[in-house]
Amino acid sequence: MVEKTTDNSILLEVIKQQTETITALKSTIEQMNTDSKLLREQLDFLTSGSCQDSWQF
Repeated sequence: MVEKTTDNSILLEVIKQQTETITALKSTIEQMNTDSKLLREQLDFLTSGSCQDSWQF
């Protein structure tokens, strides 16, 4: 019985760590999506005619 309780405790700790890892990865992916969107917007601006027109003196 003690061995089974220890096994369960280890499994619960592994599940807890995996849940924390998944949560961190999800947060990282969300941040990367935000960064990617901002970069696309900046690229669109830099390659659009309106930005190029503003460089003319």
